[in-house]
Amino acid sequence: CIRDRQLVSEGLITDPVMVQLCMNVPWGAPDDLNTFLAMVNNVPKNWVHSAFSLGRHQMPYVAAATLSGGNVRVGLEDNLWLEKGVLATNAQLVEKAVSIIKSALQTIICIGETEEEKNMGLTNKIVCTQLENSMPSVSDENNTVIAYEPIWAIGTGLVPEYSDIEEVHDYISKKLTDFYGKRSKKIRILYGGSVNAKNVFSILSLNNVNGALIGGASLKIKDMKSILKQFI
Repeated sequence: CIRDRQLVSEGLITDPVMVQLCMNVPWGAPDDLNTFLAMVNNVPKNWVHSAFSLGRHQMPYVAAATLSGGNVRVGLEDNLWLEKGVLATNAQLVEKAVSIIKSALQTIICIGETEEEKNMGLTNKIVCTQLENSMPSVSDENNTVIAYEPIWAIGTGLVPEYSDIEEVHDYISKKLTDFYGKRSKKIRILYGGSVNAKNVFSILSLNNVNGALIGGASLKIKDMKSILKQFI
């Protein structure tokens, strides 16, 4: 985008510009979502962006490009396979991409600190940075859910103090308002990290906790039933 801005300033191309974000190409951008979102966030708001990736990552980037408010590129020049062992036609790839776009995808953006960061008192700073760098400009309540998941609490049986969970969720809610104004009010903020039948009701009773992202407990039907029965 720096080069394109220079070309616009010199009058060599006209504004607005359409930019193609090329992921996983030789000598190009690495194929990871952090890099992709950094690139999207550097595209001027009045420009148009499109994105693609190669091989088996082609369709995931159809979803990523759509969720980021961009256009998609798909075809045999980037990927020859419809699925493992099955060669595709261009029409089949386009049909698959269209089905992804029409599926009304919703993304869950997970943020959270490590135990070391928590002990250093950096939780709010960490989640703020992660939030700012992870949310496309088109995020709203229809396509985005936020999940606060302390890394040190995932699958460990450890859970923050309820007051700490509430403090972080209040902070996230405030930052969403700072970033996106009124349209952020309906974006749900979930809590995840060792949620179980014993603590789920207390956690969901906290201010600005709009739901739970349930991990290990969801794999055991008895535990999941115990959780669900508390809200029926």
